[in-house]
Amino acid sequence: MQKSDSVRIPGPGEPSLRAGAAADGQRRRLSHLTVVVASTGGPGALYQLLSVLPAPLKSGLIIVQHMPAGFTASLASHLDRETALQVREAADGDFPQDGLVLVAPGGFHLLLSPTLRVILDNERAPVHGVRPAADVTLETVPFNWARRCTVIILTGMGRDGVQGAERLRQRGAQVWAQDEESCVVYGMPGAAAALGIVDRMGNPRQLGHWLIEHVGGGTTQ
Repeated sequence: MQKSDSVRIPGPGEPSLRAGAAADGQRRRLSHLTVVVASTGGPGALYQLLSVLPAPLKSGLIIVQHMPAGFTASLASHLDRETALQVREAADGDFPQDGLVLVAPGGFHLLLSPTLRVILDNERAPVHGVRPAADVTLETVPFNWARRCTVIILTGMGRDGVQGAERLRQRGAQVWAQDEESCVVYGMPGAAAALGIVDRMGNPRQLGHWLIEHVGGGTTQ
């Protein structure tokens, strides 16, 4: 499995608000935006979801996994090695691109500018007791992208991602959630289901296959 190395990965010792790949971002192609939120049990669910996705995929993905600083880089590296997609920790100034998975760094909220430029913020207080928090990311997804956005809420405690998902769904986004049977903790998906905002519910592999059908690109594995 060979992957493109056209996007530079920031090295150690760079500023905490990492210098991003703005030049690469200007050449980006983004057909669809998928935001995935996960907490307890998330790494396993993320692997199952991403393992069925092909490269190329006609969507860029942003993952908000509740993890402290340092652990998200290891998660991104593992998913990059074990899946077909290019996965890396997000850098300040990045842009989502088709087939690229950006993992929000632990200790930072990941915000999106009106042009979908990634902004990492380590000054805003934790939300729901966590930083990164998916609600912060989803609050900044531009409304003109809502109809080309899918929010996937995976296993985890609490309600993170539910408010932001509801906001985007009102503008035309799809909201999918992991089913109770396959969750380690059904808190976040259950809260979304209770609110009546979930369009599809299944296990992570099913969600992955549905995403391929929804956005296109490659074939299922």
